[in-house]
Amino acid sequence: MIMMPYSWRWSSLQLTGQADFWHPTRPSVAAGLLLETLQHAGSVLYYHGDFDWPGLAIAHPLIEAGALPWRLGAADYRNALARCRRLKRLPPPGRPVETPWDRDLAATMMNHRIAVEEEAVIDCL
Repeated sequence: MIMMPYSWRWSSLQLTGQADFWHPTRPSVAAGLLLETLQHAGSVLYYHGDFDWPGLAIAHPLIEAGALPWRLGAADYRNALARCRRLKRLPPPGRPVETPWDRDLAATMMNHRIAVEEEAVIDCL
């Protein structure tokens, strides 16, 4: 399993060396190349991140590129809410958020409006 606080568009990181400029929501080019190389070698990549809008924005391209969501569904979010002692308000997103790996996740988060940081559930990961 690889846990990363950043994402990037896999399509922009080809082994040919073509890459977008580094952006805070993406890892370094070296990290991107490593993940792509691991995937091409047959490694199975899993992703888990924060249950907040930036966390979902990070997850989306990684999962689209082949990483598997790991404990990152609506049921996992509800379980995390039950365990979370430090509640953090989740404001509405600036634009619609889609979670194609779990169609109910974004709606469930909108209904509860509480963010759950990865650190709050680290013991069950």
